[in-house]
Amino acid sequence: MNKRKIITLCISVSIMMFSTSCRKSESGSVFELTPQPSESGSISDLVQHFKDKGIEGTYGSKFFSLIGASDGGSYIDSGTLSIEIYKFDSSKKARDLSRSLNLDDKNTFNNGTFMMVVHTGNEKIISAFNSF
Repeated sequence: MNKRKIITLCISVSIMMFSTSCRKSESGSVFELTPQPSESGSISDLVQHFKDKGIEGTYGSKFFSLIGASDGGSYIDSGTLSIEIYKFDSSKKARDLSRSLNLDDKNTFNNGTFMMVVHTGNEKIISAFNSF
């Protein structure tokens, strides 16, 4: 009897945590997360840098820890831009991951502790990333 109560409690807590981890956007069709403000050199700073350079988009967190990053997510707009940006503890980790995954050099960029994978984009996003 006690096992059943414990299992029910664990399932209830899991459902509650999952359902409150994202907030629904104003459009109601997309879940988006706002990057949390942090010290200089954070994903939040990079997203703001893109916006300052006139590159508007929506940031959404991803499971960055699965690839060994300390933060990361996607940045997309209405169809012309789709990138992933990740922050690592060291620039060596970012470079090593790019190499170990055999990522295409034309679509993967490293800048210090940051790595960017461009799915769709243009030179403007690459230039903005490299100038961060």
